[in-house]
Amino acid sequence: MKEYRVRKVWLWLFTIIAPTLALGFLTVAVVTVFTPDVNPTQTLAQKALSSSIWVLLGLVMAYAPWAVWTGRLSLSETGIRIKYGFRTREIHKEQIRSYSLMPGVKMLAMPLGPGSIWIYGSDKNKIISIPGYFEGRAELLAWLDKVTSDKVAG
Repeated sequence: MKEYRVRKVWLWLFTIIAPTLALGFLTVAVVTVFTPDVNPTQTLAQKALSSSIWVLLGLVMAYAPWAVWTGRLSLSETGIRIKYGFRTREIHKEQIRSYSLMPGVKMLAMPLGPGSIWIYGSDKNKIISIPGYFEGRAELLAWLDKVTSDKVAG
């Protein structure tokens, strides 16, 4: 079994940016509740709801670095195992029918995020989307080519 981690650049990027955003979101949540309105247009319940949304966004951003640091992609003869945070997902090679490469996120010509690999099952529905943050992309594509060509030949 070969195991790949998230690329170093993405590890450090998530580690630096996500906590900063989390602190910003939590600050907005506190300011939303405790700052008086000049023209009170929101009720107390609306302020609390708005604040809870900001707290939720802050918690999600605080979780992101841990999920990325624990991320693993494992390839074996029997299938793929992907782990992010508490979630582990296993796909056996018998379940895989085909795959496609999806482009990454771009702003004009500047790439912001890597592309992902979508894996489809025998019912032509997407089983999983593997983000491009992992090392070993070439090995994964070679493995998927072998698995899908075995389906066509067999």
